[in-house]
Amino acid sequence: MCGRFSDGYCAIAHERVTSSSAASIDVCRREHWVTDVALLVEHRRSRPAARELFGKTFTDNGLAYAPNGSAVYFTLIPQSHTGRFYLKLMRIDVATGRQTQIAEGAQPAISEDGSQLAYAAFPSGLAVRDLANGQTRTVVLAQLGAASSLLNATIGWMGDGTDIAIIPAPTPSDLEATAPIRHWCGTTQTYAVIVFVHVPAAPAPLTARCVHLLGPELGPVAMALAPTPRSPTTLQVATYANGDKTLVERITQSGTVTPVLTIRNALPCSFAPFGTHLLYLVGHSPPKLSEAMISDGRLTPVAWLHPIALGALAW
Repeated sequence: MCGRFSDGYCAIAHERVTSSSAASIDVCRREHWVTDVALLVEHRRSRPAARELFGKTFTDNGLAYAPNGSAVYFTLIPQSHTGRFYLKLMRIDVATGRQTQIAEGAQPAISEDGSQLAYAAFPSGLAVRDLANGQTRTVVLAQLGAASSLLNATIGWMGDGTDIAIIPAPTPSDLEATAPIRHWCGTTQTYAVIVFVHVPAAPAPLTARCVHLLGPELGPVAMALAPTPRSPTTLQVATYANGDKTLVERITQSGTVTPVLTIRNALPCSFAPFGTHLLYLVGHSPPKLSEAMISDGRLTPVAWLHPIALGALAW
């Protein structure tokens, strides 16, 4: 879900495939590390026109496309070792290929007007950067506890441009012999929460509040997030759920969850701006990238895009 788009184009980070190798990259996986990356700008009705824009080590910790199509934001593993963990949040000029490090961060999300960039700050919290003057404000998000790093969170702007929604990812514990009980927002991580960050006009500080969802936890993986078409202050969320299916739900800022539709044998990737369309994978060996329109609780297929191995996608 990582960004915004115009004119029916999407940005895809993918692994280059040679005649002697086969691609095997999961889409929208927050913990998948990818090397040898190219960037595609693909029209929904044409074959991908690939142009290698960066070949350094790429991580699938967010991908965002500027609304005017001029830049892409992504993350890289630092080449130098400093003894502490962080990711480089990069900007690449689509026309020239020039790369610039913006900050130490991950999960970039661009406001609808293209003026502000939200991202997961290191070591924790959310940062919002004014792309015109570089002024950056940060909120710590201590209420998320160990999940406040936001490294694998889902971050997106609400339709009115004054609030950001964050779906935190549970703290990894699968490598621990005895998993500790993790907490966030006054409850355990077995209960789903969303954090809303208010972004007032600068220089006023960012403020955050936790909302407990009235229903089962989201996920477990691959989330796409966008405002609801008819209500820019309501979220539309797509998650990959147990049973190999995608669930699309609407969530109010009070935490009420309303099911919209279910897509069988599908993995969600990215919503169009304002949630009118959804890109998702269908099938296996290889999966196909599909685009469909969401309206009145129904899914209307628009186009089947060409199969491609990819690691992240932004619309």
